[in-house]
Amino acid sequence: MKLETLARGLQLNPAQKKEILPILQQEAPQLQAVKYSRSLSPLEKAVQLKQISNSFDERVQPLLTPQQWEKWHEVRAEENRQIAQKLESEH
Repeated sequence: MKLETLARGLQLNPAQKKEILPILQQEAPQLQAVKYSRSLSPLEKAVQLKQISNSFDERVQPLLTPQQWEKWHEVRAEENRQIAQKLESEH
């Protein structure tokens, strides 16, 4: 997810953007590596993607207000549904 999309959706302030950007920059290549891995089964991909997402969430939660965190959970749930559907279609 791109910072500007996240910033608009959660109405992040400049300080939050500055703190979240490095976390996103660290997460992106990890997600790409798992998504495009040919050695992982769909289930292994799902597990690793979930672990990366959980790590991101743990690092971002303290930076968000309760309202932003709730909205983030909604966004993340939708992302997880889309990932699950894509993995099922690959199977």
